[in-house]
Amino acid sequence: MNPLTACQKEYQKLLRRWRQPSNRYIPRCSADGSYAQVQCAGGVCFCVSSQGIEIPGTKTVNSARQPNCTHPGNLHYLNYIYIYLRPNL
Repeated sequence: MNPLTACQKEYQKLLRRWRQPSNRYIPRCSADGSYAQVQCAGGVCFCVSSQGIEIPGTKTVNSARQPNCTHPGNLHYLNYIYIYLRPNL
């Protein structure tokens, strides 16, 4: 049995805490256990990094309109890449 990923651990912890999630944030995990690229809570959706951290400027207020995580096309996203990912490039 494989150990739980960070997403799976957070999912289980929050699911136990809130038992009835309603519109509270509980992460969605991909099949491989990583954070799904788009996360939603209460009609608000946003893109996250591979560590599950919200990418600024990607939030949408209508869950029917998913954010574009590949090409958000805004300065906030570019700032995120520069600040958080630059040390890894």
